[in-house]
Amino acid sequence: MRTSLGAFLEKNKFDPAFFTQTKVNSDFHSPMSQQWSFSIQRQINRSNRAEIRYVGNKGSGLFQSINRNPDISTLFNGIPDFGFGAFPNFRSLIPGLTPQTCVDDPATPGVNEGVCNGRVLKQGLLRSRENTGSSDYHGLQMEYRGRVFNQLTFGAAYTFSKTIDNASEIFSFGESAFAQNPFDLTSGERALSGNDRRHAASMNFIWDVPFMKEQKGLVGHVLGGWQFNGTYNLASGRPFTPSEFCTLFCIGLGYQDAGFDTNFLGFDQLRPFAGSRSAPRTSVGITATDAGLIFFGAPIAPSPTGLYSFNALNATGALVPVAASAVRFIYNGIGAARQFGTPYGNVPRNSERGVALNQLNLGIFKNTKIRENVRLQLRAELFNALNHPNSGFGVAAGDDFPDQFVEDAGNIPGRAAFNSFNDARATSLSSRRIQFGIRLTF
Repeated sequence: MRTSLGAFLEKNKFDPAFFTQTKVNSDFHSPMSQQWSFSIQRQINRSNRAEIRYVGNKGSGLFQSINRNPDISTLFNGIPDFGFGAFPNFRSLIPGLTPQTCVDDPATPGVNEGVCNGRVLKQGLLRSRENTGSSDYHGLQMEYRGRVFNQLTFGAAYTFSKTIDNASEIFSFGESAFAQNPFDLTSGERALSGNDRRHAASMNFIWDVPFMKEQKGLVGHVLGGWQFNGTYNLASGRPFTPSEFCTLFCIGLGYQDAGFDTNFLGFDQLRPFAGSRSAPRTSVGITATDAGLIFFGAPIAPSPTGLYSFNALNATGALVPVAASAVRFIYNGIGAARQFGTPYGNVPRNSERGVALNQLNLGIFKNTKIRENVRLQLRAELFNALNHPNSGFGVAAGDDFPDQFVEDAGNIPGRAAFNSFNDARATSLSSRRIQFGIRLTF
């Protein structure tokens, strides 16, 4: 017996246009890369050579994730006065656009038309993958390779480079994949790439100790067959972007797209405003309006210096006035948006750096001949032999950055959950590791 499918389907029960969607642009295509280089090599002798080269490349049509249906209601209307003074609108940032007015239609039960209320288009959240990214790389690279006395193999390399882009990757690994301002995908986002390491150097060596190499007799077996090897990596820390959770005030009051940012990203990509680059990297200021909203729930007296210390408010709850020249960042809340005339922070992407890489690995091998075709190898390996606090490498791989969120400024070290903004002490760091092994080769 056949049953009509129509018995199980009801019209107007749902409309895909009002669902959260991820789409690929209709002309989505492979990116284009242009590369060029110029090098000079020098053969010093039969066993040693050196090279210096300039390398450049340009990426066009790179992948970027875009919010194509942002909530612009508060940008358009501003925020009513609720005891903290009137807040402006920012219609100049959305010229020619008017937020949609959408309500649920009782005749279409189950269709959530209201999700488009305040958005650019009459539909729900819309994230798009497009070819709007671009990048530039310029690097000076130097390299030496050689062998000395037919026993010591040595290599060294150094790169001085700079990588710039407006989107380092299409997803959200290490930084937000989305532009702070959905209407400014280029100039507001173009800055250091997430994989920029300005200085990168490496060295490696293998020394086959020639002493008693033939391993004749008991003394020869004990003193011969030694090998020392190692690698040394030095590099600038990876850059990262100071950001804000902004879930309570910046998003809740509408300057950002609450549903898009919290549902898809898990956190907001809003950035703070810049103070002084000479101020401590952990220092954050906050306007009296935003301090009143976040910490007291009521208006407070303006600071005589223009700002209060966010660090002090988090640490002790005290109102400590600070000047803009004494903090590196200024919290981007609705009070700061009114003061700076924009809801979008002016701190560039990837303007801060994590802990530098300083990693020496050493190996000590003892190869002993037992028979003509049988060898016993004893080995000791030291990873991070100098015990430098490295991040994003070895046993701390993936933990490249300290806390990136300015709301954590001033959290006190020693608490159960130490999470202090831009403080390297809160970074997962690797330590020295020593490994022993025995290997029988036959």
